[in-house]
Order: sequence, then structure tokens, then C-alpha cells
Amino acid sequence: MLVSATGFRIRIPGRLGLAVGLACGAAMYASLVLFHPFVGLLPGFLLFGMVLAPESGLGKALSAPALQYVGKISYSLYLVHPFVLFPLQVIGLKLVAAGVDRWLLWAAFIVLGLVMSLVASAISYELIEVRLRRLLDGAIRGMFFRPLKVGQSV
Repeated sequence: MLVSATGFRIRIPGRLGLAVGLACGAAMYASLVLFHPFVGLLPGFLLFGMVLAPESGLGKALSAPALQYVGKISYSLYLVHPFVLFPLQVIGLKLVAAGVDRWLLWAAFIVLGLVMSLVASAISYELIEVRLRRLLDGAIRGMFFRPLKVGQSV
């Protein structure tokens, strides 16, 4: 919020901006995992400055329609992915025990896990977050509020 409120923006256009943004993201993650969370504040501050600048390389990359859609379904992705990945893990362990190459299984796990998680999240988003919420909003609104008649004041 502070970065957004101050108007701080970092405008590094093109591929250089994208590379610098990815480097800041990696540095922030590494700082959080390997060091102390406060160490990650500086690269995080720089990263969010680049994200908020629409003309930066990172800002343009994040405005791609596919990434915007992943952002839209991200909560469903967060909720659904364990249910998709767990069966793949179980199957993978059985295949490792049967002698299948671990690297092949790891690659298949990443690709299948990503694709299946995105598909399940899109379905969950559409059925629960869009349709069920629309249905419940209409039902609850009808229980507590009655429609105004033409000419009736509040």
C-alpha cells in the first residue's frame, strides 16, 4: 500500500525491465527463505515499483491476458491445487517404486500438475465463484430486501 500511495514507480522498459523484475522477485524469495523477512523488503519494494508501472517490461508482461486470467482464478488455484497434486504424488511414488525414472516423473508431475490445477481451478472459479455466488446473491437479496415499486420512494 505504501508503494502504491507514494506514487513510486520504476519504469524499465522492454526485456531489461522484465529481467530486472524477475531478478528482484528471485532476490525477494531468496531473502525470505534463506535470510530474514526484513532483508526481502528492499527487493520487494523495487519489484512492486516495477509492477505498478504499466509501461515497464514487467508491467507489460503481467498485463498479458493469460496471466490476467490466472490472477482472476488464483484463489481457486490456491484452494484446488492440493486436491489435484496429491493423487499425482501417490501415483508418482508407485511408479518410482516400479522403477520409472525419477526425472521423467518429476517433469511429468510439473506439466500434468500445472495443467490439471489450472483446469480444475477454472472449473471451480466458474461454478463456485461466478455461478453459485450469483445465485446466492439473488436469493439473499430477495430474502432481506424487497424490490421498490415504480414511483415508490425509499
